[in-house]
Amino acid sequence: MSGRYEKEKRFEDRIAEKLKVSPKIITDYYYHLTGAGRSPMTSYNYLINVMNFLEFTYKNNIPDDFYNEIKASHINKYIASLRTRNVNGKIERTSDSFRAVQWSSLNSFFQFLIPEYIKENPVSYTNRPKMKDKPNVTYLTSEEITQLLRYVELNASDKLVSRDLCWLKLGFSTGLRVSAILQIDIDDIDFENNQIKVTEKGDYDEYIMFGDNLKQQLMECINDRSQIYDNINTNALFVSQIGNRLSVDMLAKALRQYAKNVTNKNVTPHVMRHSCATNLYEKTGDIYLCSKQLNHKNVATTMRYAEISKEKQREATNILDGLI
Repeated sequence: MSGRYEKEKRFEDRIAEKLKVSPKIITDYYYHLTGAGRSPMTSYNYLINVMNFLEFTYKNNIPDDFYNEIKASHINKYIASLRTRNVNGKIERTSDSFRAVQWSSLNSFFQFLIPEYIKENPVSYTNRPKMKDKPNVTYLTSEEITQLLRYVELNASDKLVSRDLCWLKLGFSTGLRVSAILQIDIDDIDFENNQIKVTEKGDYDEYIMFGDNLKQQLMECINDRSQIYDNINTNALFVSQIGNRLSVDMLAKALRQYAKNVTNKNVTPHVMRHSCATNLYEKTGDIYLCSKQLNHKNVATTMRYAEISKEKQREATNILDGLI
C-alpha cells in the first residue's frame, strides 16, 4: 500500500470495528460522509461523537430507531454534560470549541436523516455553544526556534538528527499540519521546482513551496535515511528506527523532549504551525499572506494563529504612551 494512505487505512479499520456494534443507520451515515468527500479521519471523528451521544443517552441499550425518540432536550442535556471531563483523575473544564464540535457532529447526523427518516432536526431547536474562550495560541519566537534547532543539531543522536531537523524545519517554515508532514513520501518532493505535494485537511492535494535552506535539509534527510536504515518498508520521508512511517505520537514525544531544554512553554506539534503564522504575520503584517500560507479557506480562521507577540504589544503600548 502507498505510504500516503497507511494512516487512512488504519482509520478505515477502526471505523469498520465501530460499525459492527453500531445501529445500521450509523453505517448509512458513514457512507454519506465518505460520499461527500470526508476523509476517513474526519468520518471517524464524526462517528465517535455521535456514538458518544447515543451511549450517554441510552447507555448500553441503543434502539435501532433511536432517531425517532431524540428531542432537543436530549441534545441540551448531553452538551451540558460536556462542560467538564475527567483527565487522569482530575476534573477539568472543556473548551467552547470542544463542545461546539460535538454539537456540529450531532447537527450533521440528524440533518442527514431528513427527510427519509425524520421530518425535523432536533438539533435545530438548540443553540450552538458560543465561542467565548480564547484559543490556545502558544508559539515560539524566532529566537526560540533558532535555539531549538541548535539544541537538536548538537544533542540528537546521529541516527535522528537530520530526520528531526527536517520535520522541525518543515513545520516552522511551511506551517503544514503535522499530519500532512508525516504523510509526505519521497516521491512527493520535486527538487527541480522546490515544491512538495502534500495531502491537506479535507483530503485534497496541495503543492507547497520551499526555499534553499529547507531544500538542503531535505536532501540530507533523504541521504541519511538510505544509509542509516536498512529495513525500510515504506516510501515515507520520515521513518521510525524500526523502518515504519513516523507517527504523530512519536513526533510529539520527540518534540516535547527537545523543547523542554530551551523553553518552559508547552510545545505541541501544532505549535510549529502557530509559530509559522505568528512570525510571518509579525514580519509582514499581511494576514492574507498568512491565510494563503496556512491554506485557510476563511481569513478569519487565520486570526487564531496570527497573534501579535508580547514584544509587539509592549512596543505599541510605548508608542501610545508617548502621545500623552
